[in-house]
Amino acid sequence: MKPSKPTAHLTVGRIRPRADGIMLWNTEGGAITHELDYRDGGLQVQKEGFYFVYSKLYFVEPSCAMFTHSVLRRTSRYLGADMELMESRRFHCTRSTRELLSSYLGGVFHLFKGDTILVKAENHTLIALRGSYDNFFGAYMI
Repeated sequence: MKPSKPTAHLTVGRIRPRADGIMLWNTEGGAITHELDYRDGGLQVQKEGFYFVYSKLYFVEPSCAMFTHSVLRRTSRYLGADMELMESRRFHCTRSTRELLSSYLGGVFHLFKGDTILVKAENHTLIALRGSYDNFFGAYMI
């Protein structure tokens, strides 16, 4: 059965991010893309409206590091760089051993046809690529 509104849910699996930190996603297996097109790491909106956008990243934090997880909007409506919609930062510096942590972002945004939403991880070498349930990204029209 197909969803009644635009919907997408993508997982990472074992795909490494691009050099600029933009996450790349699996479009097979349990992935869903209905009226949201996957292109070069992002979901392109086909229908204007309000969308709940979410992302979760699972990462290994060494004894001293900064990890940034953000959701970006690329649009032709505004000049300049991608617009940051959400961001989570974590800086940790102790003598303890490495920790496994996760970052979850979610929010509602008005998106226009042609907008693309992307997930970026700064210091992306820390991302733990274990299973499809650890790292995911999606959106659905509300």
